[in-house]
Amino acid sequence: MILSLLLALAFQLGPEQQVPVSGNHSQHIIAGNVHAYTSSNTSYMWTEGSTPIKIYSGSFKSDHPAITADGWSACHVRYSGLGNSSTSGMVPILRLPQGNQAVVSNTSETAFDPVIQKMPDGSIWVAYTGSWGMHLYVSHMRLDGAWDVRDLLISNINTKSHHPDIGLARGLIVIVWEEHSGPNGPHIAMRSIKPNGSMTPISKLGGQQAYHPSLAIHKRGFIGVAWRQTNGQVRQSIAYPFGKTISSSVFAGNGKDVKLAWDHDDLEPAILAPNNTVTLRGITFAATEVGSWDGTYIAYNRGGNSYWR
Repeated sequence: MILSLLLALAFQLGPEQQVPVSGNHSQHIIAGNVHAYTSSNTSYMWTEGSTPIKIYSGSFKSDHPAITADGWSACHVRYSGLGNSSTSGMVPILRLPQGNQAVVSNTSETAFDPVIQKMPDGSIWVAYTGSWGMHLYVSHMRLDGAWDVRDLLISNINTKSHHPDIGLARGLIVIVWEEHSGPNGPHIAMRSIKPNGSMTPISKLGGQQAYHPSLAIHKRGFIGVAWRQTNGQVRQSIAYPFGKTISSSVFAGNGKDVKLAWDHDDLEPAILAPNNTVTLRGITFAATEVGSWDGTYIAYNRGGNSYWR
C-alpha cells in the first residue's frame, strides 16, 4: 500500500512551466532540461536557466527542430545557395554541442525534416527526407565531427517516403516513416540499422491511409509506433527490435497527429492526441500541439507559447 502510494506520487505530473521567451511558438520539444521550438521562422534551442540560441545561426529561415539532452540539435533550413546548391530549397543542419554547424546532406537535392539519435559512444545518427521529398536517408557523424555514413538510402526507391522518426533499441537504430505506394494510400514502414552497418528488410506495420508515425522505445527494447488515419482512428503497433509484431490496437482519434511514449515501467505505451486539451496521469490541461513526451516531461504549445510539465 505504501509502495503503491509512493509510486503514484513519484509519477505525478509537475506544475506547468513556460519557456520564458514568448511569441508565435510551435514544435516545442524537450529532452532533459534542453528544449527546442520554432518561433517566427527560426528554430531555437534553450537550456533551462540560459538564453535561447539559434540552432542555425545564419540568415535563412529554419524549421522542424530536433535535440538531444546533451546539446546536439538539428533543423532544416530554407536556403538559397547553401551547401552544394546554387538554387533555393531546404537542407538539414546539425549543430554540435560546442556550437559549430554541419550540413547533413551532401547532395544538391532538397532535404528536410531531420530527426536525430545519440549513440552510446557519443556519435549521432540523422534521418531525413531527401530527393525533393521522395525518399528517406540517414547520415552518421563520428565523435571527431567527420561523417562516415552520408546520404544512405533506407527507403524503397520505388516509393515516396517522408515524416521519419528515430530511436535506439538494443543497439539497433530503428527508423519509421510514412510510405506512399499502391492504390490504398500511405502506410507505415520500419527498418533497423545494425551495429555492423547492415540493414534489416523494410517491414510494413499495417494500416492504410496512415500518416505521421511516432516512435517510442521501451527500456527493455520493445518498439512502439502510433499513427493517425484519415478515418479519424489512431493505430498502435508494438514490435520486437527486428520487426516482429507483438500486438496491434485501434483507438478513437480526432484526426490530429499523435505522440507516443512509454510511461516509466508500463508495458503499454500511452498515446497523446491533442484536441485543445490533453489528459495525462489524471491531469487535464490545455494544449493545441504536443511536441514530445518521454515518460517524464511533456512539451506542448498553446496560444503561441511553449510550455512543459
